[in-house]
Amino acid sequence: MKLSELYLGFNDGITEATEEKFTDYFYDHNKMIEKVLKKNIWLVLGRKGTGKSLLGRYLEEIKDNWNDFSILLSYQDFRLNKLVPLKSGDESPNQYIQIWKWLLLIEISRLLLQSNELMEEQDYYRLGAFFNKNFGDLQIDKNKILEITKNGKIKGEVGLAGLKIGGEIGKDIKYIEANYSEYLYDLEETVSRLLKKTKLNYLIMLDGLDHRFKRVNDYQDMATGIIYAAKYYNNFFSKNRIKTKILVFMRSDIFNWLNDPDLNKVKLDNTYEINWGEDTTFESPLFDLIIKKVKTSIPNDKICDLERGKMLNILFPSDEKMTNPEYILTKTLLRPRDLITFLNLAKKYYPKETAFTPIVIRAVTNKYSEYFHGEFRNELSGHLKQKKIDKSFDFISKFARTEFNLQDALDFNVANYSDTERLDLRDIFSTLFDFSILGNSYFEQVENKVIRRWAHLEYNFGISKIEFDISIIVHPGLYSFLKLSKDKP
Repeated sequence: MKLSELYLGFNDGITEATEEKFTDYFYDHNKMIEKVLKKNIWLVLGRKGTGKSLLGRYLEEIKDNWNDFSILLSYQDFRLNKLVPLKSGDESPNQYIQIWKWLLLIEISRLLLQSNELMEEQDYYRLGAFFNKNFGDLQIDKNKILEITKNGKIKGEVGLAGLKIGGEIGKDIKYIEANYSEYLYDLEETVSRLLKKTKLNYLIMLDGLDHRFKRVNDYQDMATGIIYAAKYYNNFFSKNRIKTKILVFMRSDIFNWLNDPDLNKVKLDNTYEINWGEDTTFESPLFDLIIKKVKTSIPNDKICDLERGKMLNILFPSDEKMTNPEYILTKTLLRPRDLITFLNLAKKYYPKETAFTPIVIRAVTNKYSEYFHGEFRNELSGHLKQKKIDKSFDFISKFARTEFNLQDALDFNVANYSDTERLDLRDIFSTLFDFSILGNSYFEQVENKVIRRWAHLEYNFGISKIEFDISIIVHPGLYSFLKLSKDKP
C-alpha cells in the first residue's frame, strides 16, 4: 500500500459529494443519519468543517424509505440582501418569517409538481398553472424566483376571501398582479391539501446560509426568520401527520449569535449538533472515519484484515519524539476537514510512502498550519472586519508567545503600537477565544495536571468566555504559520 492509493475525501463536503460513489465512503458518525431523521429534529448545527454539507448530500443521494423525494438547496450564491425590501411590517426579528414561508412553499411546490403523483387532483393543476404563469420552468434558479417575487407582480385571481393562485380546470380566469404576500394564504392551503393526500415522503434541506454571513441586524433577523418559518411548517406537518420535513443546516457560531429567547427551546427540542468529541488519541471517532475511507479505497489490501488498533498503529506509527495521533489532532479543531486536509497534504507531497510516519507528518506541518490559519480567517469573516482580523494575527505573531498572561500582552501592545493602531485586546481576545484561536490554561491541583480550555470543546459559542486571570494560550495548529516557538518563554 502507498499513500497515493488511498482516497480520503476532500476538504470541502460539496466537492467530495461530486465524486462517484461518494456514499460508499460516507461515515455515519454517532448514527447521525438516524438521529437527524427523527420526527422532532429539523435543525442541524455544527462548526464549519464538521460535515453538515456532506451529510445533506448523502441524505439527498440515498433516497431511502424516509425520503422518496429529497432536495438539498444550497444558498451559497443566494443574494440575502435582496430579502430586505420583502420583509413584513412585523417587529424584529420576525419581519423575515413571511418571505421565508413563501420561498419554502415555492420549493415544496416544485417537488410536488416534479413527482407527478397527484396529477389528477385539481389542486395539482392549479399549482402547476400558478407556477408556470409566474416562474415558468421548474428548474428556475432561486435568485430568479426571488427577483420575480421582489417585482411585486405575482399573477393570480380575485377570490371571495382575497387573492387566490387561480388555475381551476375549465374556468376562464382573469389574472391580476399583486404582491406575493397576497397569495401566501391560498398557496399554503393548496400545498397543504396536496401534502395530506400524497403517499410520498418529501425532504427539503437548506444549506449554505452562512456563505454571505455578516454580523449585522438584518442578517440576524433573516437567519432567525428561516428558523421560525421552518419551525412553523415542521410543526404543521407533524400535527397533521404529513411525511414532509424541512431540514435546516447552520453553523453553530451563527446560531448561538442569534438573539431571540425562543431559540433556546429550538436548540433543546429540535436540534442535532454534530461534534466529534474531545479525544486526541486513536479512540477519536475521526480515526474511524479514516478507517472507513481506507477500507473502501483498498478493500483487498491485507491491512484491511487487521483489527482496528493494529491497523492504526501501522498507518500512524509513532517515534520517541512524537505520539502521532496526539500530534495531529491537537493541531486541529477535532473536525473531519482538518484531519483530511492534514493527511491529504501528506499524500500529495509523499505519495510513495506507505504510512503517515512522524517524519512525513512533521514535514507537512507548515503547509497544514497555513491552511489552518486560512480557515480561521474565513470563519472570522462576518464577525470581524478584515483589517481587524489581519491586525489580530499580526499581534499574536509579533508577540511571539504560545502562552502568556493578559498584562504582558497589554504591555506589549502599549510598547509596540501607536495610539491609533493599538488593539482593544480584551475585546479581540474574547472573539478569538470564541473560535479557539486562543484558549485558557491552568494547573488543576486535585487532578495534578494542566487543564486547557478551548471553546470548540465546550460547545458553547458566545456563552463560554475567556478567563483573563489565568494563562492564555494560542492554538498549536497556528504555531508554524505564525512562527511561534512551542516552548513557553
